[in-house]
Amino acid sequence: MSLALACFGSFAYYEDVHPKIVPNLDWIPLLCVLVFTVAFTLGISPISWLLVTELFSLEQRGLGTALATAFSYLCAFIGVKTFVDFQELFGLYGAFWLYAFISVCGLCFVVCCVPETKGRDLTEIDAYR
Repeated sequence: MSLALACFGSFAYYEDVHPKIVPNLDWIPLLCVLVFTVAFTLGISPISWLLVTELFSLEQRGLGTALATAFSYLCAFIGVKTFVDFQELFGLYGAFWLYAFISVCGLCFVVCCVPETKGRDLTEIDAYR
């Protein structure tokens, strides 16, 4: 997802700087949107819903899932709501680069802070908590 956002931002930048070169590359935004959609659909979207059920104990799972869902939709709302403001502030390419940077920060958070649950049963995961 980060790569697709950064690529789209780079395309928008080159469109601003070198508008004569870009008409030959008009397929790049479509490719970026497709890559982003596929990456989201096959990656972060289903994995986050599966991970929530593994990270919370049975007693806390209902509340934890509700809070995680609310936070997910809040982040989506903020992303949609702030895009136009960021576009006016940084330009189209700057907005996409900012969202790519935020996506990389999210990846770093997941790598550093989310425990690995592959190959563990629920009792081992409960012991880790």
